[in-house]
Amino acid sequence: MSRVVENISDDIVSLLLSDRDSLGRSFIRRIYVELGDTPRLLKCPIKTVLEPGNLGCFDDNGVSPSSVCKSRTGDMHLYYIGWKPRSTVRFGLFGGLATSSGNSLNYTRNSRAPLFSLSDEEPYHVLTAPWVIYDSDDDIFKM
Repeated sequence: MSRVVENISDDIVSLLLSDRDSLGRSFIRRIYVELGDTPRLLKCPIKTVLEPGNLGCFDDNGVSPSSVCKSRTGDMHLYYIGWKPRSTVRFGLFGGLATSSGNSLNYTRNSRAPLFSLSDEEPYHVLTAPWVIYDSDDDIFKM
């Protein structure tokens, strides 16, 4: 199971987790944890943050979180792994991006296509799990 932490406040974080349904498709879900001497899970409903993509898209068989960062404008960027079954290898894995505007914790896919495409330099179906940070000094995202 992959996990990513979102900072909510000084004493509360949310964990973005992936789990699978009965068909084996992964979903990104959110739970809240109160920090302190003895961290504890808050009794909030588990919320689905991102579902598998449309049939035929790079993430139609599931999504898993890989990193979250905040931009200069305060928007949150959720980088995720899209799962796509293949015929000669078990899965093709591609990185995707979903964003959340302002203080909203609801993410929306930026595209039905992955962040990266196949090329002669990178011909394999494992272009995934980007770890991204926002560099405020240079006002750019770094991977």
